[in-house]
Amino acid sequence: MLRARASDITPELTLQALCSCLGREKAVSGPDLVELITGKKVAPAAARELRRVISVLREKGWPVCGRPEDGYYLATSVQELEDTRQLLYERAMCSLKVRSWLNRIIPRLVGQLSLPIGDPMLPALPEPITGSVEPLAIELPSERWQVIKDWLEQHPGCTPSWLVNEALVRFLQDQEVKC
Repeated sequence: MLRARASDITPELTLQALCSCLGREKAVSGPDLVELITGKKVAPAAARELRRVISVLREKGWPVCGRPEDGYYLATSVQELEDTRQLLYERAMCSLKVRSWLNRIIPRLVGQLSLPIGDPMLPALPEPITGSVEPLAIELPSERWQVIKDWLEQHPGCTPSWLVNEALVRFLQDQEVKC
């Protein structure tokens, strides 16, 4: 069985194939579109190239729509285009969230200390402090306190005392002091 190669897929051939896919009701899946373009079964490299070519066509102003549940097609209405725009927006926001999470790792990799604000490694709820406790007063700049308050609002059950305790424990552990 012949498999499509990435070089078999061009913007011109893709657009020509999409001209028979006008509107969501005539959408075609990625593998079927590759077969429509090349006459061959899809190969992984060809599927990646199809996605790249679709992006090129969109950049050039062609109203290429696509959703996993529908397939690819040329928009015939504003709503079809809006649905694809929304999907692309949601994917972009997801990618930005992942990037943000990865950014939080960098300080730890270079040995910087930080308060565990927004740290995905924190437990959802604090563990209670056992044994005797000593009061501690700290002074913080107003902006930092606001960040802490915002974080605490997003994490019900966590308290400022718990957060400071966790930060101090992490600091001491980083200094190789046994807690």
